[in-house]
Amino acid sequence: MNQPFLSVVVPTYKRYGLLQRHLKDLCQQTLSRDEFEVIVVQDSEPDEDYAKTEKLIATLPYQCRLINTGMNKGPAYARNQGAGIAQGKVLLFTGDDCLPSPMLFWQHLYEYNKDKVFPKAVQ
Repeated sequence: MNQPFLSVVVPTYKRYGLLQRHLKDLCQQTLSRDEFEVIVVQDSEPDEDYAKTEKLIATLPYQCRLINTGMNKGPAYARNQGAGIAQGKVLLFTGDDCLPSPMLFWQHLYEYNKDKVFPKAVQ
């Protein structure tokens, strides 16, 4: 796989229901699935929610990884852990309770590139 444009880091702590909805909503993104990766960081030790999240991730149509912090250290620590393994050119932090619009990732790509000058073909 090529380097994705966008790495999306989602910290979570004992809110599987919200996380499940968030990850399923990300299936509606209009940005090509090879242009982004999602990193879910469970801010606790592996538990029942971790096992359910592993199963959910296996069904998703986009690249998604799951890590945990080993104990509750707070959302900032979880975000930093996700950022540390991110492979994208740009980081996007979302929450497990966010309801992302289908254009969220595409809009980030557009804003990132809108001022760049691309060479034009000469005929």
